[in-house]
Amino acid sequence: MTGAGLAGTALVGQGVPVSAEDGDWTAIESPTEETLHDAVQTSRGPFAVGGSGYALLRRDDGWDAVLERGPTTESNPLRGVGATDDGEQVWFAGGSGVVGRYNVEDDQLTDHSAPEVEQEDGSTSRKTSTWEAVAVAGETGSETVHLVNGSGEYLNGQLTEEGGVDWGQVIKPGGGSSALGIDFLDDDTGYVCDTTSQVYETTDGGESWETIGIDGAGEALQDIAAASSDEINVAAEDGIIYRYDGVNWTPETVGEATVHTVDRAGDRQLAAGAEGAVYEGDDWTRVDTPAENTLFGAALDDTGLYPDAAVGEGGDIVEHGEYDGESAADPEEPAPWNQVDSPVEETLHDTVHAADRGYAVGGEGYVLERDDTGTWTVVVQRGPTAEGNVLNSVDATELGGGIWFAGGSGVLGEYDTVEGQLTDHSAPEGKTSTWEAVAVSGAAGEETVHLVNGSGEYFSGTKQSDGSMEWGEVVEPGSGSSALGIDFLDDDTGYVCDTTSQVYETTDGGESWETIGIDGASVGLTDVTVRSADEIYVAGGDGSVFRYNGAVWTKHWAGDSELNAIDNTDEEVVTAGAEGTVFERTSRGWATADTDVESTLLGVSLDDTGLAPGIAVGTDGTIVEQDSDEDENADDVLEPIGDADAPPQDLTGDGLYEDINGDGELTEADTQLFYDYLDDPTIQENPEKFDFNGDGEDEIDLLDVQAHYQLVEEDE
Repeated sequence: MTGAGLAGTALVGQGVPVSAEDGDWTAIESPTEETLHDAVQTSRGPFAVGGSGYALLRRDDGWDAVLERGPTTESNPLRGVGATDDGEQVWFAGGSGVVGRYNVEDDQLTDHSAPEVEQEDGSTSRKTSTWEAVAVAGETGSETVHLVNGSGEYLNGQLTEEGGVDWGQVIKPGGGSSALGIDFLDDDTGYVCDTTSQVYETTDGGESWETIGIDGAGEALQDIAAASSDEINVAAEDGIIYRYDGVNWTPETVGEATVHTVDRAGDRQLAAGAEGAVYEGDDWTRVDTPAENTLFGAALDDTGLYPDAAVGEGGDIVEHGEYDGESAADPEEPAPWNQVDSPVEETLHDTVHAADRGYAVGGEGYVLERDDTGTWTVVVQRGPTAEGNVLNSVDATELGGGIWFAGGSGVLGEYDTVEGQLTDHSAPEGKTSTWEAVAVSGAAGEETVHLVNGSGEYFSGTKQSDGSMEWGEVVEPGSGSSALGIDFLDDDTGYVCDTTSQVYETTDGGESWETIGIDGASVGLTDVTVRSADEIYVAGGDGSVFRYNGAVWTKHWAGDSELNAIDNTDEEVVTAGAEGTVFERTSRGWATADTDVESTLLGVSLDDTGLAPGIAVGTDGTIVEQDSDEDENADDVLEPIGDADAPPQDLTGDGLYEDINGDGELTEADTQLFYDYLDDPTIQENPEKFDFNGDGEDEIDLLDVQAHYQLVEEDE
C-alpha cells in the first residue's frame, strides 16, 4: 500500500480548555530550566531528556536529575527517548550522535554514542549527526534500539550479550527530509514520520520501508504513536493530529498551534504542544494545565501506578495522576571522609589494605601502617635500600600476608605484614628506572609482582620457594608512553593504562597485550581498577572516570579536579584527586563525597572485609579515612583459629562461618582445622557461628565437625 489519502476532516477538541478527568494536570518542580524534548514511561515512572544532556527520573518525592551532561559528559542535547518493553532500560539520543542506555533499576549508564556503521563499500564510519527520535523494541538484554535523524536516515542496533551494540546499515525510508518521529510495535513492525508529511512503515525490522501516507497533507509531521497497525496517530503543525485506521488517514484539528508530541497506551491517548496545550480522550479534548510554554514530550502510564507526564520549554513538567508505584531508590549519600593524624609530612603517593590493616607509602621511602586502633605509625623510614628514594605505589598479596612497594631508581621492597620483616628486591635484573605502579597477584610466598614504569614498560617476577624472584622479560604493552596504573585479576589477566588514553589487557600473564580502548578519550589515564573482565574502571586527569563493560567504554564526569587514583570492592568504587576530591560509585550511582581537606589526594584504597575504613592519602602526609560501620562490624570480626593467617568467614551469608581457615574457600582443610582446634575460644565463644548441625547447643562438638565435613562433600 502506498500513499493512503485523506478522509474527511474532523474538528475535535477545539475551544475553551476543560478540566482533566479524574484529577487536574499539575505543575511539578523541575531540577532544570533546560528545555526538555521528550519523555517516556519506565518501570519506575516517567523519564525525560533535554538540553545540555539532562536526563530526569521521577521518584516518589519528585523529579531527580540522573544525568546533567549526557552519556559522553560533553553536554550535547538529548532529543529523543524510548524504553524497553519491561521499562527497565531507557535509551536516549541527540546531538553529535550521542546515544546512551540507562538502567533505571540500578542507575547504571552505558555510552553507545557515535555508532560505528558499515558503508556500502565495506568500510566503517561513525554517525555523529543529530538523532531526532528513538524507539525501542524488546525486553532488557534482547532489545533493539531504532534511531532517526535530521537527514531522514534510519539506523537500528541490537544489544549484544557482551553489552555492546551490533549496529545495522543506515537506510533512508523516504527522500531524506528530517524525520522527527518513530515508533515500533514489536521487533518487526515500525513507523517513521517526517517533515514532508510522509509516514513510512516497515514489517521486517527496518530492512525495508513502504510509504503509507499522507497524500494531500501539507504539514510537517512531528511525532508518531502506534497502538496497532490500524491504530496510528501522528502529531503535526497547525493543530492537527492525524489518525490512521489501516486504510485511510483522517486529520483531526484540535487547535491552531503545532502539536509536537503524541503517545498511546492501550485505549488511552495523549498529545501536547505549543502554549502548554495538552489533549486527551477519544475526541482529543484540550484540558487545563498550568503550563504556558511549549510542551515537546509526553508519556502515558498504562499501569495505574505512575502519573502521566508532559515536558517542555524551560524545564516545564506537568503531571496527571498519582505516584503510587515502587520508586527507584534515591541516590545514596556517600559517607564523609575525614582527616586523621599522620606521622609524616612527606607526600604519600599510594595506599593499600592488607588483612585488617592499612598501609601507605611515599616520599623519602616512608612506609606507614594503620593498626586496629586506627593509629598510623612509620614501619619503614628510608625505603628498602635505605637511600630514601620516593615510593610511588603499593599493593598487597592475597589475604594480605605481605605488601610490595616500588618507586624511584628501581627500588622495590617486600614487607611481611605478619612478621614485620622488610626484604629488598630493588633494581630487578638491573632495572633502575622509576616504577610508577605495582600490582600483586597470588598469595604470599608464591606471588607474582607486576610493575610498570614511565617508559611504558611492563616487568614481572614470581616468588620462588627459596624466597628469590624469577623475573621475566621487559614488555611494552603500548607505544612507550608513561604507564601510571596497573591491576591484575589473577596471575593471567591484568590491565595497564597510560597517559595516551590507552588501556591494555593481557590474558597470558603479561607475555602479550591487546589495546581495549579508550577511543576518543583524549586524556591522560592515571589509574585502573578491575572488578572483573567486564567491569573495569579507569581514572582520568580531566576529572573523568571511565567504565568498561566488556564491550564499550562509558565516561562519567566527576568534576573539574584531576583524578589520580581509583579502587573498588564488590559494593563500591572510589576515585580521588586534586583539592581533596573523592568521587564514589555506590549501588545507586555516582556521587561526590564530603572531605575536610583540600590537599591533592594521590592514592586510595577500599577494604573489602569490613574491618577497616576506606583510605586516601596525598600531599604533605595527608591521610583521610572514610566514615564506616567499622565499629558496628567489630563484633562480627573473629580472631584467626589455630595457626590460620586469617579469621574465619561466612561464605554464604547464612550466619555460619564455614571457611574456618579464612582463605576464601570451603575445603577439607577447613574441617581439619575445625577438628584440630575445636576448643579454640573463637569457636567455643561464638557457638551460633559454628553450629553446623543446628542443635542450638552452646557447646560446639564433634557433631558440628561432622556436619561441616558434609558441607564440604556437598560443595565438591
